[in-house]
Amino acid sequence: MDSFEERLAEAVRKYENLYDTSLKSYKDPLVANKSWKEVARSLDMEETVCRKRWRYLRDKFAKAKRRLNEKKRLNPGGKKSVPALFASLQWLDKHIKPRETTTNSVAVSQKEEEMDSEPEEGFEFEAALAALDKRRAEQDAAMEAGRQRMVAMLQMMDPVDRYLLHVGDFMRSLPPKLLSDFKWKLQNVMHETEHRAAQFGNSDAEL
Repeated sequence: MDSFEERLAEAVRKYENLYDTSLKSYKDPLVANKSWKEVARSLDMEETVCRKRWRYLRDKFAKAKRRLNEKKRLNPGGKKSVPALFASLQWLDKHIKPRETTTNSVAVSQKEEEMDSEPEEGFEFEAALAALDKRRAEQDAAMEAGRQRMVAMLQMMDPVDRYLLHVGDFMRSLPPKLLSDFKWKLQNVMHETEHRAAQFGNSDAEL
């Protein structure tokens, strides 16, 4: 298991309705959809990627369990090597129902081993990750371009306009009561300053 698969397994483990078939909520699609959305959000990954990768891990675990049980049946006293995946997902063991063994179980087990040697759904998973990385890069580039446009616009603005932008940001940060008091005081200052400006204008005219 890679680091993402380990984090995915731990995230899924918190939602028993996604793997415990004894729960009524296991078959509830609304509950399952909500759980998967939370899993995807906690991993910052697309929901479809999380679902597919978990299905791959669950199926691979089930195959590892069948192979281990088959080896125990054929050679009860022999030494059994436990796959790393089986050890990592041991908590899932009681929720995976074993299939009935058949006469060709050995051949099936060998076939599964050959299939597991290939990265099942690997290309699709890697493609999804690449697409997600590309979207994030595009979003970051768009945000940086927007920031640069804002900086350029501020540099071209009149100093008074830039100052008013800061005043506006300050006012938006105030709670309603303080905002009301600030606007009232600002209005009084503006009225007083306007009156003084008019007086200066009259003095200049007399001169």
